[in-house]
Amino acid sequence: MRTIEASPYEICQRREEQNMLLHAVASLDDNERAIIYKYYRDNLTLKQIGEQCDRSTTWVMNRIKAILDKLRWLIGD
Repeated sequence: MRTIEASPYEICQRREEQNMLLHAVASLDDNERAIIYKYYRDNLTLKQIGEQCDRSTTWVMNRIKAILDKLRWLIGD
């Protein structure tokens, strides 16, 4: 099976997008960053995050949506 290698341009583009995302995440406040990390990095469920924050799963889901909207805005997407 052959793998298709990315062009130097594609590699550079991907790195630039990753850097933009890292800067956007770094600009979040501590609570926002913690929620995003718990969900995406630590793979916690909405229920688990809610239990840790003493909040409902609906609240967590709404916060994640709001944080993702903020990240999209910061990146300019």
